[in-house]
Amino acid sequence: MLAAAQAGIAFSKAGVTLRHGRSSPIGAHFHVARGLSNAMLFPAATAFSVPAAESRHGDCPRTLGVAADGDGDALAAGRFVWALRDLCEELEVPTPQV
Repeated sequence: MLAAAQAGIAFSKAGVTLRHGRSSPIGAHFHVARGLSNAMLFPAATAFSVPAAESRHGDCPRTLGVAADGDGDALAAGRFVWALRDLCEELEVPTPQV
């Protein structure tokens, strides 16, 4: 219980990502595991977040090797979103789209 309380305090201080916050209702309503609902939302939530923080989203694809060091942040972030979509498709993660 102490660990759960400390985790809750940490989340309330640091915040969580858009996909993490939106995955709870999906899990509760559709009985989807938390990790799976996060994976379902990862590409769409990242695409939504990119315009607000292109440089932060540009670092991930360079580290993963899906964008080159010379790619601008917007291009790198776009490649990151497509890499996430491809990964979810490869792993057969269901999409939240109807």
